[in-house]
Amino acid sequence: MRMVKGVFMKVKILSAVIVCAMALGFVACAVEPYSTQSAIEHSTPEKTNLHMVTTPDQVGISSTDSGYYTTEMNTDGSFIICYIDYATKSKIVLCNRPECSHNDETCPAYLNRGVSLFVCDETLYFYFPEMIDAKGGAENSDNCARLECANLNGSNRRILRQFSANSQIAYGIASDGINLYYSELTTTAFNQEIKSEYWLVSQNINSGAVTKIKELSENKHIVDASENKFYFKTFEETETSDSFAQKQVISCSELVNGKLTEEVPCANWMRDEAVGDIADNELYLYKYQTDSITKIDLATGEETPLIEGVFNDTVIVAGIKRVSNHYLVMTAYQKDNLPTPLQIVIDIDAESKNKNLLFFDSPDGRTIPWQIKAVFKDDFLVVNSIIPQKVTVMYYDQPMEMMIGIEQYALISQDSYYNNLAEKAVNIELFQKN
Repeated sequence: MRMVKGVFMKVKILSAVIVCAMALGFVACAVEPYSTQSAIEHSTPEKTNLHMVTTPDQVGISSTDSGYYTTEMNTDGSFIICYIDYATKSKIVLCNRPECSHNDETCPAYLNRGVSLFVCDETLYFYFPEMIDAKGGAENSDNCARLECANLNGSNRRILRQFSANSQIAYGIASDGINLYYSELTTTAFNQEIKSEYWLVSQNINSGAVTKIKELSENKHIVDASENKFYFKTFEETETSDSFAQKQVISCSELVNGKLTEEVPCANWMRDEAVGDIADNELYLYKYQTDSITKIDLATGEETPLIEGVFNDTVIVAGIKRVSNHYLVMTAYQKDNLPTPLQIVIDIDAESKNKNLLFFDSPDGRTIPWQIKAVFKDDFLVVNSIIPQKVTVMYYDQPMEMMIGIEQYALISQDSYYNNLAEKAVNIELFQKN
């Protein structure tokens, strides 16, 4: 039992770092009037095509059947939008002007700050998080968050929503092809205290009109969406003051005529007992104490054991993610080398439930994992190295030099990936950057 508590303590430290890093990405800044729907509806739900367009922590899902959208940082701290073409295995700047230097607002691929990119129904979306200026606030529309969209080739780029300084998108974004759905956080100052309100809202992707659907608690957010159902994760406090001992509850609510039915509990676990991921109505749980992985059908509640004795006390597990119908990828850390992450791939279809630890040495001597970015037919798009680059960014109105890591992408077949055949990976090179 002492060993288990020690593992939990190390996982607590890692999780605290991860949560702090994620929190920085969630700060953003609605100026248009809302319409409001009642929260509860009791009728037969219509079938829709709800699906997540970002991860629950707001990382954009920017892949299509033929390619992947990403950004590349310039030496002055700005960014350009690039497209990785699956057929040609090349990375192309999303600009059709041969003479363009891609270094100012005249270029359609230029971004003055980082964004979350995601693709939905032949449209490319850009979510710009809020920028905090030297005075500690977002005092103008340039600093506030905004949501833009464009055609997949980068043309016809336009603002879909400009946020005000007291408003932000919190956590993940879903869509049904007609609307975007997200949790919006609005903060107001009241008697020297900050009051926060979270609302699930819908935003029409054509008109930009925003409609409030239901007020949410501050510890609840969308983790999955499928057909006409939203899946929410709620963190429930326990009697202990240890935040890592929170109870995590998954509940489901159906979207009916723009309203939500009453939530139905689907699954729950203690945060210090397991780590989970939801995909396509299925919950995958890694349980620390039994060193096992279980799949739970959220629609029926049926629980299916997948594998036991996964790691046999060799690593500390920090995350689990289903990347395809065949593979789970675990993020873990070696007990004797906590800063070094590993990617552990588990073939959940194989009778033996094979697992493989995938890692390699980068040019600067650090060991980094194969990070899966997208799945293309039989291939994975992965980050296979991190290239150091010096950039100059503005910090409190002053230039500051810093080193950042530029991701080197590669395509590798799923079989080669699973068997750790690094020599089979094909690097994606930037085709043109003036």
